[in-house]
Amino acid sequence: MPTHPLHNIEQTIATHAEKVSSKRLAKQQNISETAALVRVLQLSANKLQLDTVEQLAQWRLHEAIRITQLHAEKRRQKSSIRENKSRQIVLPDHVWHGWFDGSAKPNPGDCQIGCLLKGPNGERHTHQQRIGHGTSSDAEYQALIGTLRLARRHTSLICNFKATARS
Repeated sequence: MPTHPLHNIEQTIATHAEKVSSKRLAKQQNISETAALVRVLQLSANKLQLDTVEQLAQWRLHEAIRITQLHAEKRRQKSSIRENKSRQIVLPDHVWHGWFDGSAKPNPGDCQIGCLLKGPNGERHTHQQRIGHGTSSDAEYQALIGTLRLARRHTSLICNFKATARS
């Protein structure tokens, strides 16, 4: 069966909805799926005031590039904001610092915890563990307890703890 010369382009640029519409049209009109897809894509091109399916392909390519660039810029902005925030947080260098997090997947479900204890001279102690079934709140609480145990085991100095929970 001969294929339309643009068949590969059409399959690539067609949205899911356009492919579904073309299959319906092919059945209703008793034409090939390729011919139906060409008609559906031509209608999409016309809605954008474009003359050909090739122009639609070009337009969609440019839109994909533009959207990708926008997403990349948003990621750069978020990264810059995070860097600025982390620079603003000044942790005293004479105390130990602890970070902890707990999660349940699904909630309630299988729980895991992670703990990090960092000393004034750069010492690092970590602990991670599956703790069984529970809620995310149970996991957060157990992560705090795990961090306190790390602190008790490795230092008798003052500690500063931060939960990593996000609202």
